[in-house]
Amino acid sequence: MKDGLNRYDGYTFTVYKPNPDDPANTFGHNWVTGICEDRKGRMWVTTLGGGLHLFDRQSGKATAYRIDPSHISLRNAMLSVIEDDQGMLWIASREGLNRFDPDTRKFTLFAPPSSAKPDIYTVREDKQKRLWVGGADGLYQFNRKTATYRRFQLSADQQENTSAIFIVFPDRTGTMWIASQAGQVYRLDTSGTLRKIYSYKPKVRESYRLLPLGVISDDKAGNVWGALPGLTGLVHLNPTMGQVNHIEIKPGQTGGLSSNTIFSLYSDREGLLWVGTDNGLDKRTPQPKKFRTFQLIPNDRPIRLPSNSIRALCQDRSGVIWLGNELGELYAFQPQTGQYRYYPPDSANPNRLVSDDVSVIYEDRSGQLWISSGNYLHRLDRKTGQFTRYPCKTIVRSIREDAAGKLWMAGQGLACFDRHTHQFTYHRHDPQNSGSLGDDALIVALPTRDGTVWAASTRKGLSRLNPKTGQFTQYQPDYQHPAGHLTDKDIRCLYEDSHGRLWIGTNQGGLNLYDAKTNMFSAFTTDNGLPNNHIVGILEDRDGNLWLSTNQGICRFDPATKSFRSYDVSDGLQANEFFEVCASGIDGQLLFGGPNGFNIFSPNTIHDNPLVPPVRITSVQIGNRIDQLPEGRLELSYEENDLSFDFVALNFIMPEKNQYAYQLVGVDKDWIYSGTRRYVSYTNLEPGEYWFKVKASNNDGVWNPKGTQLHMLIRPPFWQTWWFRSLAMLALLALVYAGLQYRIRQIKQQEERKTAFNKQLAAMEMQALRAQMNPHFIFNSLNSINRFIMKHESEKASDYLAKFSKLIRLILHHSNMPVVTLESELEALKLYLTLESLRFDGQFTFSIQVDKELEPAYTELPPMIIQPYVENAIWHGLMHKEAGGHLSLDWQLEKNSLVCTIEDNGIGRKKAAELKSKSATRTKSLGMQITADRLKISQLLDGKQPSVTIYDLVDSYGEPAGTRVVMRIPLA
Repeated sequence: MKDGLNRYDGYTFTVYKPNPDDPANTFGHNWVTGICEDRKGRMWVTTLGGGLHLFDRQSGKATAYRIDPSHISLRNAMLSVIEDDQGMLWIASREGLNRFDPDTRKFTLFAPPSSAKPDIYTVREDKQKRLWVGGADGLYQFNRKTATYRRFQLSADQQENTSAIFIVFPDRTGTMWIASQAGQVYRLDTSGTLRKIYSYKPKVRESYRLLPLGVISDDKAGNVWGALPGLTGLVHLNPTMGQVNHIEIKPGQTGGLSSNTIFSLYSDREGLLWVGTDNGLDKRTPQPKKFRTFQLIPNDRPIRLPSNSIRALCQDRSGVIWLGNELGELYAFQPQTGQYRYYPPDSANPNRLVSDDVSVIYEDRSGQLWISSGNYLHRLDRKTGQFTRYPCKTIVRSIREDAAGKLWMAGQGLACFDRHTHQFTYHRHDPQNSGSLGDDALIVALPTRDGTVWAASTRKGLSRLNPKTGQFTQYQPDYQHPAGHLTDKDIRCLYEDSHGRLWIGTNQGGLNLYDAKTNMFSAFTTDNGLPNNHIVGILEDRDGNLWLSTNQGICRFDPATKSFRSYDVSDGLQANEFFEVCASGIDGQLLFGGPNGFNIFSPNTIHDNPLVPPVRITSVQIGNRIDQLPEGRLELSYEENDLSFDFVALNFIMPEKNQYAYQLVGVDKDWIYSGTRRYVSYTNLEPGEYWFKVKASNNDGVWNPKGTQLHMLIRPPFWQTWWFRSLAMLALLALVYAGLQYRIRQIKQQEERKTAFNKQLAAMEMQALRAQMNPHFIFNSLNSINRFIMKHESEKASDYLAKFSKLIRLILHHSNMPVVTLESELEALKLYLTLESLRFDGQFTFSIQVDKELEPAYTELPPMIIQPYVENAIWHGLMHKEAGGHLSLDWQLEKNSLVCTIEDNGIGRKKAAELKSKSATRTKSLGMQITADRLKISQLLDGKQPSVTIYDLVDSYGEPAGTRVVMRIPLA
């Protein structure tokens, strides 16, 4: 092999060749001359200049072992390698014989038998453990103990004895085959008898060309094959007869050698012969295809010929095959001679076919041959070659004979022909008669052994004729309740097997079986193993198997095990498509016709490939990187979780039909059957352990259930490892503990602050109470009462006192409550304003307005929070106004807040600050400041603080015209 070492898996080649960038792990030379697998499964490869290499099939790496690597040595130009009985490697080289110890990895060098001609071309060990050496000057036996050579005499002719020996090959029987450069082939049997079996004149080899040296190999059938020195092509050597068959390329030949220049031969365990040429790799399959196709006109082109499209088929008892094609022609085929005879029609001659319109050919039990053509049934006298015509009112598509010898014909209706009276009886569909034939578009009629006749329609299922009553029973699908009914109304064929069971082939409903006891049907479809649900032909072999022709080849069905075995065009069938044409032949043969010819075969000669194929995973693609398979477990990081696998079954007989199944344990719940697909991809795999398993079958469905598997580990990221999770858990626990401790301290601090706030709030509330009950207000109120008494205005004094006492009770009651209703607060404010108005002799008026949307009885607010602002408006705004003043309180509901607007038309804040009211300076009210402090404490306690905004009002001249206070109190 000039392009390195090539690995072929039945589908693709993988090439291993020198890589200057990686000399330590690749071959030292691109020309491979020998391959040897030792008893330990190690693979050794010799090259023409690069020395010996140990090749690791798993990793694809090659380790070189060279003789005197510091110098150029012809001993590194190695030509072949073998392993002997003791496990040593023997290597033929350009400068002598080399021995290599695989355990110590050491070479031992032996001088060549002739220093003048040092080339050693081949070395072999026979069954007697003798070592044979083919050199440039003859054949030798090498004594390993004494390290000496002994020439082996091949002929009395000295020239033949000294001719270079290129090939020494011990076959499976122990026979030695020897080929020389002079064109002589010898056979040395186990008894020591030497015979020259073949001589030829070799072509003169160019002086610069050493290879090919030639090669001989045998297969498991005992054939010996050779590519001989100086002889182009391939030779087949008969071991027993000594005959030689020379095989070369022939112009226009297909299926032969691709080149006459052959470098290597190998026969594998399946019996395939592999031929390595300068034009690639050739494969010879020893066994022919399972089926043989016959055609009127040989044609292997994609375009089919009408002459080869078979529409009628029959084999008579003499073995002659009668057939009609798409052109309507009638032919007789002699299988022994391969000759076809055409029977031309002549409508004017009553002893000839009426026309080229043959639709049916049938031989009855008496040996009479019947042919339907046009509107006539013909009987052929094979002795005279003359036809007898019988006019028929229907175009016939099938003919079957009943137990009484009558012929039943299906076509445009059902017809019965009496061979004795030559009369036809017709059955037609009558829409007015439910007991008539179900449909006139018939494809086949079948009389069964119980005396009934079945007629199959392509439109309306089956009709069953009871001959005693003349009545028909109809059978059609029930698509609403399909169980027990036909699966299709389009019937294509009928067959009664040796057990009397009726089988029905349908257009799209698969194979149906009629149960006479229950009068019901059961079905077999692609779900059960059929290759296709279109069944056009059914025949039974001698073992009770049914052979079914479909639109996907032919299928063998075992009714006992309900198992299917399918065959297609690659097995030798004329095509995958077949017509409603089949027949049983002599000696158990079966015939099926289709658009590209017909097949005739004996079922007992159809054998499957029994070899269980080895299964290999050929590569793993990790992301965009293709890696070699490891020896053990494949370990990946968590980022390497997109994987693709390629796998192969090492069955080389029609490898395109190998079937595969795979399972990634941990992802796939069950085996996934992928057909002929040999690859699969998985994405975003979670970290963890996986086993990727593959199993496969050979071309004939023989499975290797054990298959192969690859163990994989996808390492998790560090944050998903047990140690990290443990540390994280400990850290989390520590954090939770620290957080709890912090929260506990925070709660304690909050409680301490809250306690302090509560104390401060209580003090402030007491101050607010005292501020509400301004001593100056109380003193003036009491003076007002006294004044009313002195003037003998007892009713006014009593009314004033009653209002004053009620206000005091309300203030005292409010002081013990966190919140009060607006209704109660309004009552207190109204009492306070009334008393102040009386005390100031009606110097101001007041008004209170409440929004209709407010419900005073259910609206709550802090107590005594408005009164200080009202008091401030009276004392500092209205009290100094010369004319009468007015104070208004307006309550509104705005966005879940209670808005109170306190507005007076007094002298304003600026002017009030300038006046030095004696009463204001002597007893200054602290109500405003206390209220502000209460508002701040309220926010700290419950997070909600009422807001207060004060506006100075002016008139049109810019003079002060009063004050407006707006307080917003958030509602719960």
